[in-house]
Amino acid sequence: IWTPIYRMKTYLSIMLVMEFIIVLVVRYALDGGGGEVGFWVNMITVIAMAPTVMALGYYGGKITFPS
Repeated sequence: IWTPIYRMKTYLSIMLVMEFIIVLVVRYALDGGGGEVGFWVNMITVIAMAPTVMALGYYGGKITFPS
C-alpha cells in the first residue's frame, strides 16, 4: 500500500540518487571537478544531500516507530 510516507521515501530516494549522480558527473566527467563552477556545483549538491538524508531517516523512523 502506497501510503504518503512510502511515497515520500520513494521520492526522496530518487532525489538522493539524482544528487549523487550529479556529484559523480561533476567530479569524474569534468576532469577533477570542472574548475570553479564545477567546485560550486559539487559543493551545493553535496550540501543538499544532508537534508535529503535527514528526511529519509525521519520518514524511516515514522515507519519503524509509528505513533
